[in-house]
This record gives sequence, C-alpha cells and structure tokens, in this order.
Amino acid sequence: MTTPNTPLIEKGTLTREALRGRVAVVSGAGDGIGYEAARALAWLGAHVVIAEIDKRRGRKAERSLSEEMGEGIVTFVHTDVGDERSVGRLSQHLLNGVGKADIVINNATVTPVGAVHETRIQDWDRSYRVNVRGPVLLAQAFLPGMLKRKYGVFICVSSSGAAPYMGAYEAFKSAQTELAKTLAAELAGTGVFVLSIAPGFVPTTPGAVSTIAKTAAIHGQSASEFEEQRQQHAVSAEVAGAGFAAAAALAPDLHGQEITSRQALQMIGIHTY
Repeated sequence: MTTPNTPLIEKGTLTREALRGRVAVVSGAGDGIGYEAARALAWLGAHVVIAEIDKRRGRKAERSLSEEMGEGIVTFVHTDVGDERSVGRLSQHLLNGVGKADIVINNATVTPVGAVHETRIQDWDRSYRVNVRGPVLLAQAFLPGMLKRKYGVFICVSSSGAAPYMGAYEAFKSAQTELAKTLAAELAGTGVFVLSIAPGFVPTTPGAVSTIAKTAAIHGQSASEFEEQRQQHAVSAEVAGAGFAAAAALAPDLHGQEITSRQALQMIGIHTY
C-alpha cells in the first residue's frame, strides 16, 4: 500500500536492496531534482551524500531525508563543485567517513538566460564553472577510486537541446554530454559505467521558476503562457530525480547512452505519461 508521500521509486521493480552498500554523491541536492534523486537513492539502500553549495538548503535536505529514511543514511557536505579545494574536501570527507564513492550524479547547475551576444561574460564563466569544470573535478576526484575497486557509476545531466536565449546553459550542457561519451569510451570494460540523462522540463524547482520568468519575458509571454506551451514535455522534480536513481541502479545496461528520466523509469515499470 502506497501513500501520497511514498517515493515514486517504490512503485517500480527495483527493491530496497538494489543499491545496498553503495555510496552516492549527488551535487546540488539541496532541493528540486537533486533532492528527489537523493531521496530515491536512499530508498534503494544507498548512503547518500548531498554535495550542496547552499548550507541552509543542504542542512534542511539532510534533516528532512534523515527523518524519512532514517538517521545516518543521508549526509550533507558543503561543496562548491567548481572549486578544486572544495571538491578535495568533499573527497577527503568521504574517505575519512564512509570510505568511498560508488555513484556520482552531476546534478548541480546554473542557468543563465539571455541572447548569446548580450549575456555577460561573467555569466558564461559561471556556467562553465558549474556545468563543465564541476563534473571534471568530480571525475578527477572519484574515478581513480572507482577504477581501483572496479566498480562505479558516473552520471552527467544533459538537456533537451539548443534553445533560444539559453546559449550560456545549453552550450555547456552539450559539453557535459560529450564528456560523458568520452569517459564511456575511455572506461569501457573497467567496471565503471558512465551515462548522461536528461530530466525533462521541470517547471516547479526554485531555479526553474526564475528561469521560466526571465525566458518568458524575453519571448513577450507570461510565465504561465510559456509553461502551457511546454506542458506536454513537463515532468515533476520527483519524476526527474527518481529517473536519475533508476539510471544509477541500471548503469551497467546504460553505459555510454543518453536517456531521459522517463525512459529510465519505464525500464523499471514506472510509466509517467
């Protein structure tokens, strides 16, 4: 029997033992998609590390998930994924504590809005820092340990493709997708699995609300009009995040692929259309 608060992942074919003994790092998991990914991973049995830059959000997420999933299952570590020293501290925290990272999900993102020629170079730099430099730093921090243990999952988060006034976001999301393909080729046969996953259009996260308002204004629309035109592609944060967790559990079958959250959920018998 499920309740309104039952994690979506529970409705699929994966069991609560699917990721038992695994340690998952989810960047930007203080709220939204990342939070829901952390929640689903915890339900699947993983110990989850919330690597979040916002201390208030990170602590709140840790507290909420610990209350739901049990004490000691979720840990918050203050992390700026674009800063080498911060990622180093995250890595050291894991080595000193749980001892490893089996799964890394590159959920952290920033989404500048504006025409390519009008977007400030500082915003381009910030987007690169989080959307490209961050995943590279996390790869350099955690792939060596995965290779040594002959097991690991490294997930990049892609987008639905180029869109007007989203250049400073889409260009670097494309780079992250290509990074995943490159890593998949380099790591073939090692026991470390790499894939990229697109969450879909998630209009309800705090970051998305701001992005939608800005993008709609550029198009001369209200936020509600903008959302309505894209409603057929919209998914909830829980659908997107649960898809991330499902993909992590199914990673050996998805190496080198680019899928969507909905496709990952369909593979475990959850249909969200």
